[in-house]
Amino acid sequence: MNIKIIAAMSLVAVSACAFGANPPGFTDDYDAAIKRASEEKKTVLAIFSGSDWCYWCKLLESGILVKQEFTDAVTNDLVCLFVDSPNDKSRISEKARVQNPKLVKKYGIQRYPSILLLDAKGNKIAEPKGMSLSPGEWGKSLVLASKSAAVNGPLIEKHVKPFSDRIEAIKAKCMADVQAAQGKGLDQSALQAEMMRIFADLRKQFGDLKKEVEAYSFPKELEAEKADLLSEIGKVEKSGAGK
Repeated sequence: MNIKIIAAMSLVAVSACAFGANPPGFTDDYDAAIKRASEEKKTVLAIFSGSDWCYWCKLLESGILVKQEFTDAVTNDLVCLFVDSPNDKSRISEKARVQNPKLVKKYGIQRYPSILLLDAKGNKIAEPKGMSLSPGEWGKSLVLASKSAAVNGPLIEKHVKPFSDRIEAIKAKCMADVQAAQGKGLDQSALQAEMMRIFADLRKQFGDLKKEVEAYSFPKELEAEKADLLSEIGKVEKSGAGK
């Protein structure tokens, strides 16, 4: 083969490898995903990943997202969006480099991977679990979750969102208080005491919120969402933060 052709092919291969490939059937273009969801009356499956540093993200991609059984299960009902936050920014497109940090902030992503279901307006309607299932079964569960969320959307907005918003507000306040304390120039002993106070207040707020969620009369259709709220609150209690 002509050496110039080989060189040209090598250059193309190197250029292609400069970007991390999205899983099969996924786009990295948020606007295009939302537009398609609106046109086709579908739900967006958004995967937030750290493809080159997050162990569980790598497992999710290699064990589920690239499998044909998964693609077959979701392709007719979901628009799949891959929002990657790698350390090596050359792995993602120029648009994604600008877009993805904004999406991480918009949806309050704090752990990776995060899996969200979004409606055609970009509103979060569910945060599905169950990645321990087989690729095909998990795909089917996502489709069922999207249909359930579509039906129960108004109920979730009324009964669940106020609690989830409070969870995020408490977390944000705690983070702001920590940053403020760190900026006061306190000595180590005083800073440690301030941190203990902040985290004690955090645990108290979550403890009070847990009691409210447990006592609240959720519609029977939202038992799974209630369990998710309690699970999220329980993570703070189990962390032992500030102890």
